[in-house]
Amino acid sequence: MELQGKIISVLPVSTGVSQKGEWKKGGFVLEVVNGNFTNTIAFDVFNDNINTIPPTENFVKVKFDINSREYNGKWYSNITAWKIELAGATQQVAQAQPQQVQQPAAAPQQVQQPTQDSLPF
Repeated sequence: MELQGKIISVLPVSTGVSQKGEWKKGGFVLEVVNGNFTNTIAFDVFNDNINTIPPTENFVKVKFDINSREYNGKWYSNITAWKIELAGATQQVAQAQPQQVQQPAAAPQQVQQPTQDSLPF
């Protein structure tokens, strides 16, 4: 999948060791403008790809994967960026002046707030 937007925050890097060896995880938050709506999406970035995250306020094109997993009857999703490119000047203008896009109204969903001891991480 692919999205374009502006980086509004770069997240801190964490490290650890798994059965496969050492790992590093960082991330960033992307602001995506779609018509009258603005979405913010947090992306995870692993190992050497952390060095490809540009500073905040840059317009980027992000290619990513979405993965979900079940743990104790609850589902958790990850959005992992695997390619980050700076967007061109024409794309920045397009982001600043979005076109009108009608989106269908989404049905309200009940969100269940997990307790701190129910999370697997």
